[in-house]
Amino acid sequence: MILFNKLMKMFIVLLLFVGLGFSNQLTAEAAPVMWGKTELKLGQIGKVTILKETKLVKMENGTLKEVRKLTKGEEFRVYSYKSEHSGLYGVGGGSFIQKDTSKVKYETPSKSKLALLEQQTTSPSNATKVMWGKTELKKGQIGKVTILGDTRLVKLENGSLSTVRNLKKGEEFRVYTYKSEQGGLYGVGGGSYIQKSTKVKYETPSKSKLAQLEALSAKEMKVHFIDVGQGDSILIQSPNGKSMLIDGGGKSKDDPVLNFLKAQGISKLDYVVATHPDEDHIGGLISVLKSNIKIGTFIDSGKVHTSNTYKEMIQLITNDNSIIFKTAKKGEVISFDGLLFNVLHADANASDNNDASIVLKLTYNQVSFLLTGDADTGIESEMMSKYNVKSTILKAGHHGSDTSSSAAFINAVKPAVTILSYGESNSYGHPNKTIVNRLSSSGSKIYHTAISGTITVKTNGTTYSVDGKTYTATGTTTGTTGSGTTAGTGTVAKPTTPVSNGKVVIKSKNLQTEEVVLENIGTTTVDLKNWVIVSVEGNQRFTLPTYSLKANQKVTLTSGSKGKTGTGYIKISGAQVWNNSGDPAQLLNPQGVKVSELK
Repeated sequence: MILFNKLMKMFIVLLLFVGLGFSNQLTAEAAPVMWGKTELKLGQIGKVTILKETKLVKMENGTLKEVRKLTKGEEFRVYSYKSEHSGLYGVGGGSFIQKDTSKVKYETPSKSKLALLEQQTTSPSNATKVMWGKTELKKGQIGKVTILGDTRLVKLENGSLSTVRNLKKGEEFRVYTYKSEQGGLYGVGGGSYIQKSTKVKYETPSKSKLAQLEALSAKEMKVHFIDVGQGDSILIQSPNGKSMLIDGGGKSKDDPVLNFLKAQGISKLDYVVATHPDEDHIGGLISVLKSNIKIGTFIDSGKVHTSNTYKEMIQLITNDNSIIFKTAKKGEVISFDGLLFNVLHADANASDNNDASIVLKLTYNQVSFLLTGDADTGIESEMMSKYNVKSTILKAGHHGSDTSSSAAFINAVKPAVTILSYGESNSYGHPNKTIVNRLSSSGSKIYHTAISGTITVKTNGTTYSVDGKTYTATGTTTGTTGSGTTAGTGTVAKPTTPVSNGKVVIKSKNLQTEEVVLENIGTTTVDLKNWVIVSVEGNQRFTLPTYSLKANQKVTLTSGSKGKTGTGYIKISGAQVWNNSGDPAQLLNPQGVKVSELK
């Protein structure tokens, strides 16, 4: 197996080098309780469907006043029932619909569904008891016995029973197990049993009560959406303390991912997943691979890339014989410490890095996470046609770009919570204003790493909590957080022209002729000394020499053997720099701040 993994890694390295020229406050949330295709809401007791035209009414001083006409097919949640006026279904907001079986159809969920709804809408911190009548159910309990007549509490030793003490009428015991030997034994804890007989009465809670008990007894898992600026990184900590890291953000002097792992006391990552080879997803994995954190299995998209970052990542994996290297396969299932990961997409042969993205659906009992990498709308459509994508929490694709999160996809996922991972004031215009509004309109609560920093979701598989500030899109450049306001950089629309927070921008680029044009859009001359131009695909940086770029003037950066020099030109390299199949260009000011990017 070690030899096979070594060969696999070497094969990837060979492919790379053959023919390559370049590359809130704590908010408790309840997991949705589904009744067919309807999500039950707190207080709901049923629903009404309009069969024929009727009226939505309000009750004022004992009489009914029409609010509006209702048409066939409309549906309403029912929260109460009043017997007056031949029956009134309360549908919220002080409005009612009259009971008339010829015009409306009323349906109610099962009692177990309503019990589960009531339980799950209690926050994890308060949901500490499951009551069964006047009895509080305990972890592992399956029922109780009540003593009806004198009998014995016994222990089972070497196949025979020995008396612990005599029991009297009226005593009650919790039952945790049942053994069929000796005519039936109710296990009441501590290695003690009570024999099944006419002298004891056994009762068991409903399945819904036992489901509630199991849920509250379940161990907690955590999913951290790490604040890495413009990029993605997700740490999953399983119920029993195992760890999976999905992506590592971009390269950074601060090493936010590595530092976060150390702060969490992580000494081993059982799994590391690189969703696709973009630098803002794998750059931070370099520091992790170089650290003393042990890695069990590394899962890659299989998409070969030309960048130095990707080549370095693969080389580090190759050099460590202890790492098992795998390529993700669409449709496979990874079982990991009580968690299920379904691979909904992966494509090693994709023509575009984003199209290669590994998409994972993580399921822990009733709570699920859809982690989409940078998958675009085409991939979303493909997944919808093959899989159930409905999930409790969505990590929005491509940092909230309009290349992802189609209306159809959001409608299919129906996320209660959406996480947007991006850097504040990024030059891409992430997240797109239309996408944020679309998510908000869907009813999803939205959390932004650029606003909240690292966002942590905790769940026992039934209830969950989100540690972060919710953000409401308003269609403007501000949103609301609590009672105050937060600058809504996340709602700025994606620009159609290069964005700059300085006075110099990248005006245009020609990858074939190796020319990038800079323009001074300010009113004063700018000295370009120590400004840096970056080839993102190749992860190559070139520091510019002294050059006075006057207001409203341009200069062309050239490279390659035919690169031009002289007035209006700066030659940055004698070698080819740009990847002809696609290579974003970034411009950094002397302080290292990215002021412009052109894809």
